[in-house]
Amino acid sequence: MMTASLAGCVSQDDYDAAIEEHEDEKAEDAALIESLQNDLSTSEAYANALKAQLESLNATIEQSEADLTALQAQHSAAEASLAAAEANATNLGQMVTLLEDQLAMAYSAMDMLNTTMVDMQQYYNDTMEEFSEQYNSTMANLSAQISAMSQSMSNLSATLNSTNAAYNSALSEVSSLQSQVSSLSSTLAAKNDLISELEITSNIASILAIDLDERFHTDLELAISTNSLKLKHQIYVTMFACWFLDPWISACLDSWNLHEDDLPFDMSQSNDNQESIRYLSRAMWNATTAAQPDLDLIDFARYFVDEVERGQGSNEYWGNEELYTEDSTKCWKTMYVSGVSEDCESVFLAWDSAYETDSQTFLNAEEGFLVGSTAYNTYDAYFCQSDVELTISDLIYTDVTIHIYNFGTNNETLIEPNSATNGVVYGDNGGGVAYSFISGNSLDIKNWDDPNGVCA
Repeated sequence: MMTASLAGCVSQDDYDAAIEEHEDEKAEDAALIESLQNDLSTSEAYANALKAQLESLNATIEQSEADLTALQAQHSAAEASLAAAEANATNLGQMVTLLEDQLAMAYSAMDMLNTTMVDMQQYYNDTMEEFSEQYNSTMANLSAQISAMSQSMSNLSATLNSTNAAYNSALSEVSSLQSQVSSLSSTLAAKNDLISELEITSNIASILAIDLDERFHTDLELAISTNSLKLKHQIYVTMFACWFLDPWISACLDSWNLHEDDLPFDMSQSNDNQESIRYLSRAMWNATTAAQPDLDLIDFARYFVDEVERGQGSNEYWGNEELYTEDSTKCWKTMYVSGVSEDCESVFLAWDSAYETDSQTFLNAEEGFLVGSTAYNTYDAYFCQSDVELTISDLIYTDVTIHIYNFGTNNETLIEPNSATNGVVYGDNGGGVAYSFISGNSLDIKNWDDPNGVCA
């Protein structure tokens, strides 16, 4: 009925033109849809790579595709209507005039269709605009996230490099420590072997020390066993090595080197091991004048002189005289008390018999000691050097008077103890007399003016 109305008002050319125009529009729509689909496919390719962040955008795209499908259905229906119209127009051309009344309706329908197409186009445009905005926003967010991710990856890469460097350094340190542990293990094994050998050596030394203790009344064996060796024990061993062993062996020098910093001279330059008596003199002075005197060393000196006098070895003797190692203008001398004046700077005195009465002058003596090796003696000794340092020990029922030039009358002292005593009396010029002996003896220390000019 609709076709019969159109036949009366529309020519075939107009109808064909309308159909062609409609086809062109349809082709444009199809091209636009195809272009949209191509763009959509491209967007989907990006969206698929970022699927987790674009789920909401995919929902919008799916809705747009549904709308486009509906539009295509409407276009297909229109195409079917136009095909029917063409058939009716061909078959019912003569009825066109009868359709003039329906032309208005057709125009109205066309207007409605056009309106629908415009609405659809507007909807399509709005949809694409919204999609474009969402796409741009999504891409901007993704770009920002990618930039942040890139920075994070850069930071992680730097951290990884730093961690690898620290790890490699740690591996190198572990390797070095393993080498050190291996080296230390070897050293420890060697030290353990050395300790074992030293324990054997210590046991041997303790056995030998027993003999030395018996001879010189020392405590060397106890010091070795309790690991409490002191300087005095070094003195015991050194004096024994230098006086009672073969003077050509190195025992004297080796022992001397153990306490070289405490020596009054360089023993390595001496050609006479018995010159070590000078060190014994200095050690006796220091031990007697100390805040806590070491009287064991004083006792050692007496037994030492006894051993030398008895000639227990093949080389020792009392009565030797040699020059100083470091100063050939001075000399040292071991001697028995007599009435003969003496020139040496170091003098070491003992008695060779009892009941002696002697007077003796020492012109240059700067140091020395006197040991009471016999009993019931009377002895006067005159010293020209006002700074002489003397050590007198172990007197046995003996009276000794020491006269020191310019000693000072205020320093004159008489010592007659009722029991064992020790101490020191200093003079005005730095010298003095240190003493250690028991009751039954006397020590008189006097100032001497040298009225006869003996010291001149």
